[in-house]
Amino acid sequence: MSTVRAVLVTLALPLALGAGNGLAAQAGSDAARLTRIEAAIDSGHVESARSDLQQWFASREMAARRDDMVRARFLRARLSQDMEGDPNRAELNLDRLRADYPNSRVVPRSWLWSGLARESSGAFEAACQAWQTALRAAGDAAAGQEVAQAARAAMAPCAADGLRLTVQLGAFGEASAAEAVRARAAEAGFDARTERDGPLYKVRVGTFGQADAARTMVRRLENAGFSAVILAAEGSGDE
Repeated sequence: MSTVRAVLVTLALPLALGAGNGLAAQAGSDAARLTRIEAAIDSGHVESARSDLQQWFASREMAARRDDMVRARFLRARLSQDMEGDPNRAELNLDRLRADYPNSRVVPRSWLWSGLARESSGAFEAACQAWQTALRAAGDAAAGQEVAQAARAAMAPCAADGLRLTVQLGAFGEASAAEAVRARAAEAGFDARTERDGPLYKVRVGTFGQADAARTMVRRLENAGFSAVILAAEGSGDE
């Protein structure tokens, strides 16, 4: 688990969501059930968490309190990221959550996870923007201190002189060969690009501030049938 993710999953959820009304302590309540589901996600039991959350939506979606519904939708977005490895779906769910509940106390925390989703897809600058948004929003949140702490930890690699990584799918002497790989990666759902480097055409995906995020991208690419390696990006602070 990356340092950033470790900070995020240790945030006190009752503070973030205002569960101090006692519902979380009531056996069998929605809040207590959702607490167990999030604990399962944080401990890596994402398959059981997903099954439990699906059952919750099937039985409680129409009757749940607003705060519990917001929390359940937040957990569904996290599961898109943690189980399915689909950062685009995760961010789409988070965007919809914020659009539907713009004043919810979960909004600052949702921006933290949007940052993780964006970095997982290789959009590091956009991730830094999400974490900056979380930091700005933290002042009005019930758990402002915890959210701000997580945002600052996430933003550490965002400094202008920080190391940047990229994932390379290959280097080719012919532009047509590089374009074929780039197009195949794009068809598989990856935002691939071709960069000219002297006589070579390099096919790359994403920019990353942390090695964990780059390794996650490598695993996703390999699962899709590509070979991939992690390299320092041109212009990186350590070059």
